[in-house]
Amino acid sequence: MASRASARTYPLYEGEFALTGDEARPYRGYVKFTWNPKPRMIAAGERNVSTVDDILGRAESSERWVRKGDVRIANANPLPVPPAAAEEVWSNGTGTSYMEDTIATPDVGAGDAIDRITFLLPNGWKSLDGGNIRDGSRPWLWRRGRLEIDSGAWKVTIDPRPGLSSAFWKELKASGSSAVTHIGEIRRSDGSTFAAIEAESIMNVTRLAIGFAIGRATQCLLPVGWRGDVAVWTRWHTGGIDRMQSVQSILDETEAVEQLQKILIGAFNFAIDDYTEEILQYSISYYLSANYDVNVEIAVALAISGLQMLSYYKLMEERKAYSNTAWKNMSTYDQIKAYLTSFSVDLTIPSTLSYLVDVQTALGPRDGSQRDGLQCVIDMRNSVIHPTREKPARWTSYQWAEASHLALDYLRFAILDLLGYSGGARTAAQQEKWVGSLTPMPWDQP
Repeated sequence: MASRASARTYPLYEGEFALTGDEARPYRGYVKFTWNPKPRMIAAGERNVSTVDDILGRAESSERWVRKGDVRIANANPLPVPPAAAEEVWSNGTGTSYMEDTIATPDVGAGDAIDRITFLLPNGWKSLDGGNIRDGSRPWLWRRGRLEIDSGAWKVTIDPRPGLSSAFWKELKASGSSAVTHIGEIRRSDGSTFAAIEAESIMNVTRLAIGFAIGRATQCLLPVGWRGDVAVWTRWHTGGIDRMQSVQSILDETEAVEQLQKILIGAFNFAIDDYTEEILQYSISYYLSANYDVNVEIAVALAISGLQMLSYYKLMEERKAYSNTAWKNMSTYDQIKAYLTSFSVDLTIPSTLSYLVDVQTALGPRDGSQRDGLQCVIDMRNSVIHPTREKPARWTSYQWAEASHLALDYLRFAILDLLGYSGGARTAAQQEKWVGSLTPMPWDQP
């Protein structure tokens, strides 16, 4: 079951290791990955006491930040084979000391001249489409689900693990757990070798784009660099991984792989340098923070902030549509409206959001015209960002929830436009909710 799988720890290494800065006094123990209470890498081991510091304890650090340990192993070329188990217990013998702590080790082994990187992807997506995958032990059996992308520089292949049944996904969501659902591989499109550091950007953009599509933060977890069939490099670091919860995803299981292919290609084409990669990262960070397990009032504020950032990037940095003076004289509403309407987003409140229509009625007209959906959402957001005793935030939880649905739909459209996406996506405000129901992009409308 998913809950049992998510509770497991995965041993990565057993043997001698040292903490960076203390290499002369190594430990004997293990390194493992664990899901609970949150995804993390742990090193644990025992060593002989050799100094007064080990007996009396080290002085507390005066540093402001508590830094995770960085582990070093002496012989990492090739990488040691992971052990079957990692449950070492301190012997508590005379003259020994024991440590067990979370670590973050950026590089283990030699990351130069590798021909591919494999990685694990947690809490991914359910799909009925995708390319065929042949069973390695039973080559006459096939299953669907492969995702393949070739950006021209990099080729990314991601396969679902066998056994991802409807019962598996149901249990994973019901328990709010985590599990590895997909396995990925990155290669150079031309088959040439590369250094692990050269794949940093493609791994970052891959996890951002997939996180946006599924509505939760995920990672290219435990990457391993290979030379032929020999593992020579890895990274013992987790990053942020959201547990499996029911959140709004733009994917529909009938064509999830096709949707992801478009989103990933769009992300690779957009993030061509450090600046555009930052824009992608910030916009998706706003989106995921608002979409995943946050109070609805704050979700509205986060979505509007993401739209403000993208409005400035698109209209000022990219298109230079306004002078600095003209932009500063525009209200937040006017700035975001100019941006959203530039790619045909309809600002009318959808009929499905009846509680937000009640907000529109309660607010009344502005400048002689009925407020549109964006104006209602921004007015509600202002009561959170700039609360006053004279104008308290008086809206119900249902009205706030529907405001967050519409604000996040606006931000979804904005990011999809950024990626040059064409086709359908699931949205919060759409009328039909059953499998196969998709909302066409505003810019695809006749």
